[in-house]
Parts: sequence; C-alpha cells; structure tokens
Amino acid sequence: MQLLNLEKTEGFQKTLLALLCSGLLSLVFLNQEQFLLTWFAFIPLLLATRRTSLLTTYLLSLLAGFCMFASATYWITDFLQLSKAQSLHTRLIWASLYWLYCGHLIAFVFVLFKLLKRFTVVHEFILFPLSVALLTHGYPMLFPMHLGESQTHFLWAIQATEFVGVLGLDTLIALVNIMFYRLILCLFHQPPKIRISLQWPWVISTTVVVAWFVIGGIRLEHWQNRMLDADSLKIGLVQPNEIPSLDKNTIQQGYSTAFPPEMEMTQRLSELGAEIVIWPEAQPKQYINDLFVRRAYRREIDDLDIGLVFQDQQQLTDPVNGRVVERFNASMMIDNTGIESGFYQKIKRIPFGEYIPLTKPGSDMHRWLLSFFGQFASELSAGDEFTSFVHDKVNIIPLICYETTFSGFVANAVASNSQHSHNDSGNVLVGLSNDGWFGSRHQSNQHILASTLRAVENRLPLIHAVNNGPSLVVSPTGEVVFQSDFQHAGGYLVDVNTSPDAKGSFYSEYPMAFVYFIFALVGYVVININITIRQKH
Repeated sequence: MQLLNLEKTEGFQKTLLALLCSGLLSLVFLNQEQFLLTWFAFIPLLLATRRTSLLTTYLLSLLAGFCMFASATYWITDFLQLSKAQSLHTRLIWASLYWLYCGHLIAFVFVLFKLLKRFTVVHEFILFPLSVALLTHGYPMLFPMHLGESQTHFLWAIQATEFVGVLGLDTLIALVNIMFYRLILCLFHQPPKIRISLQWPWVISTTVVVAWFVIGGIRLEHWQNRMLDADSLKIGLVQPNEIPSLDKNTIQQGYSTAFPPEMEMTQRLSELGAEIVIWPEAQPKQYINDLFVRRAYRREIDDLDIGLVFQDQQQLTDPVNGRVVERFNASMMIDNTGIESGFYQKIKRIPFGEYIPLTKPGSDMHRWLLSFFGQFASELSAGDEFTSFVHDKVNIIPLICYETTFSGFVANAVASNSQHSHNDSGNVLVGLSNDGWFGSRHQSNQHILASTLRAVENRLPLIHAVNNGPSLVVSPTGEVVFQSDFQHAGGYLVDVNTSPDAKGSFYSEYPMAFVYFIFALVGYVVININITIRQKH
C-alpha cells in the first residue's frame, strides 16, 4: 500500500513538472519580454522523464506539448470562428486536434532523446540538442514555431543566426537546457558531484555557449556601426485595419475600387515625402483583373511620383468560356512613372487555407475538405519563382504573409535575388500580411517577431506591413525601428536605413549548412549505435 501511494505521489509530481514546462514555454510565446525562461523551460520535463518508461515519457511530454500549444496558440479558436463561424463546441474540438498534433513535436523530441540514450553512449549534451534540432526541422506544422523566435528581444542571442539560421539558435537553447539539467542533478546528488567543469563535454559545451554570445556581441556592435553610415529611404506604411470577411469585397462610402482608402492615405504620405508606399495584404484590389482599376492606379502613382507595393488576387480565365481556371495570391510594384516594375506570385501557400494538401483535386476527400473549409479554402495556385521589385535606391524582395515565417525559404529568396540582380542597389525584405483572420494580438505579435529573425539571418532591413497591425520596420541587427499599434487604421512614415552592400549573409547563401551539420551528427550517432549493438552481442 505504501509503495502504491508513493507511485501515485511521484506520478502527481511528474505531472506537475510537465505542466510547469508547458507553462514556461507558452509564457515566452505570449510575452516575449520573458525570453530568459526559454533557456531552462525544458528542465522540469527532463526531470519528470528522467527515470520513466518510454510510454510514460511519451504521455508526460505529450501533455506538456498539448498544454503549451493550447495556451500559446489559443487564437486558433478565433481563426475557426472568423473563417467558419463555428460554434464554441465545434471550434474547441478542431482546435484540440490541432493542439494534439502540435504537441507531438515535444513528445517525439523526448521519446527520441530517451531512445538514443538507451542505444548509444553518445553524451546527452549532443543527444538532446540533436533531438530538438531534428524534430524542429523535420516535423511538419501548419504554423511553425521555433524556440529561437522567443529571443527577438535578446539581441546578443540572435546575432549568430546570420550563420546558422534560427535552427542553430533552437539547438543552442536546447544545449543550455540540458546543461542546466545536468548541473542540477550534480548539485543535488548525494554526495554532490563536483569538478564537472573538468570533463570534456562541459568544456566543449561551455565553450560553444560562450563563443555564441561573444560572436553575438561583436556582430551586434559591427552592424550597429555599419548602419550609422547607411543611406535613408522614406517608406510609407498603410495600415487599413480591415475586418476580414468571406463575403464579397466591401467598398467604403466615398471610395471606389479605383480609389480605395489606401490610395487616399498614399496621397498624404506622398505629401510628407514618402518615396515608396507599402500596402499590406487585405481584400483583393481588382487591380490585376480590371483594366479600369489598373489604369487609375498607374495614373495616380505617376502623378504622385512615388513607388507603390501592394497585394492583389490574380485570376486566369479560359479564353473560350471565361471561367476562372487558376488563381494566385500576388504582389506587385508600380514605380514613380506609373509603370509596373515587378510582379510576384506567392509560392508558399497556407495548407487548408490557400490549398488542400495531400489530396488529389476532384477526389472525394478533396471535395469534402473543400466543403468543410468553405470559402476560406481559396484553392490558390503556387508561383514558381522568386523575384524582386527594382527601385532607384533599393531592391525589394517581396514576401506574402505566411512566407515570412520560413527561415530557409526567405534565405532562398534573398540568394535568388543576389544571383539575378543586375544593379548595385541594396536589398530590403518586404512582407505583406493580413493577420485579421486570427483576431488575437498574440498571434500578430508571434508572426511579426518570427519575421524579425529574417532580418538578422539575412542581414537586411525588414518592412512588415500588416493589415490589422502591428506593422514594423526592423534593422539588420534585429532592433525594431518602428512598430505601429494593433488594430488601428493609419498611415506611417518611417526612415529605413539601406546600404548598397546589403545583399545578404552567409546564411542567405548557405541556408542548409547547419542542417547538413545536424545530419552529420545523426550519422555519427547511428555509427555509434551500430558499434554499441555489436559490442553487446
């Protein structure tokens, strides 16, 4: 009976530790000012799963993962309400399935970690960061979340991502977590284990962590000084704060498709000296598909003598029957002479929003999913090439909404522009987003803070225009130069520092370098497992 009570008490304690882990992780994604919590958030779960079976490890870590995603991405319920008008009961069911799926990311990390410990003698300081890196890189998620995205306020921590991307920062955070975990075990061991600093795993790991932050401090100062000598470009940001709707486009009183509210704000920003004005992703503007609107836009921009970057929906029709056969989410630029100087079709589409994955068009499953997601499932086609918009002072690399969250994708866009650019102007990243579908401020913050890392990874200025805000401008150091208010309509004029030398970074050119390093570690562990198994037999 005493043994049974002891097991119940230990089970309760382990459950509390798993919940503590989920609380720490979710807190940093809801409030990025608590970024330091990420560096030891996994310790409670490491303690809870220290001497547990594989099944218990899976259940505890799945509990932690489910609760973490349920609290950090609670806005999924708002999305289902706005896009499907579902009841609270139905929203919670579908959201819970999403959180359960995402929670398996944490579960698989800890199960893999325990399996590797069982079958190899490779040190934990390699195995745990390796498990985190592998699953973070390879586990498919609708809205990817990286540990490193919680560190955008920790400038010294994010600078080295210009070499290894956010995945490198994820791996470092995992390394620090396992080091603190082992330190706690050593300190509370009876008798306490000392002289841990003389063991080679500690020496190497401590060196890696210290080197990361030393490099971060040096590179931060370097880029801050470099931006002091950069040229200034006046950018106008328009934030319409439209309420998303699945119904037909609404036209505000006093405006028209040829002259929307954004154009009036563009006139005001032009009077204040804006050289380029950027509109976010919002309801379709009819520019591409309506010749009258297209002529009106070009004439207006020619008169204002500025550049305009905006988003629209492109429809390709059958020349015989006039039916729409293909649609694209697109962005374009009209230069100060009224000529279209760039056109981009979105490549990275939102699964279940802009297309139905893993199903064949016309199949029963495809039709059922289309009926379930209704009008929100737009069935947009994907573009097939990166491009840039050429301005006299800068090359604009366009990204549409979801694309800003993918580290390697943005790096490839930068590299492609550098290979095909034929002028001496520097580059700037421009994201056009509409986060109004998610309602919550936390989702918008998570989106723009994730995109903040794209500026550091590629060492380029980033302008992220968001329909409902907050819109922001980020320097290549990761410092936020400007941030607008959430759910406020307005126009903003911001000085953006640009340099002709701003073409990209090491990561822009070699975005897979760190991934290949991780794969090399996997090869080393596999070889070690084979040797261990042979020795046992």
